Amino acid sequence: MATDTPAAPPVRPDEGRYVAVDRSPEFAALRKTFRGFVFPVIFFVVIPFSLYWSSRSNVRTLAPQQRNHRYEFASDAIRINTGLSSAVVAWEAVQKMVETQSAFYLYLQKSICHVIPKRGLKSEVDLGRLRTILATKLSSKAKLKGDRPHDQATGGG
Repeated sequence: MATDTPAAPPVRPDEGRYVAVDRSPEFAALRKTFRGFVFPVIFFVVIPFSLYWSSRSNVRTLAPQQRNHRYEFASDAIRINTGLSSAVVAWEAVQKMVETQSAFYLYLQKSICHVIPKRGLKSEVDLGRLRTILATKLSSKAKLKGDRPHDQATGGG
């Protein structure tokens, strides 16, 4: 046997019983903690660390023939071979090339680049030849260490 019971009327909260949380001193202290510690830790530690581990695990899952990349800088184009695939990139398609202390960054798109470690070059002569080719083919698109007056005064690269 079922009986219909009327729904209870909504209970109105007691006005003095609730505190505006965003105005409480405890919330203000918590907000300062987040602004001063938690957010910087997330942005400067957690995110870079997770990107590093994600990249590292991606590289480890590659087949052995995909791990070694070969770049050939020819007069007409850049040839890239990864073992399982290859590409020919016209010099005009290069957005920019940036040299750092340990690598060259070949930008084929505005925010995506190929990292070419200098340790892959056999000698300083090869490094000099590569810089010459890049400076010739890319001119203002190439930001090479030898281009800066400070580097030339101190011996370059």
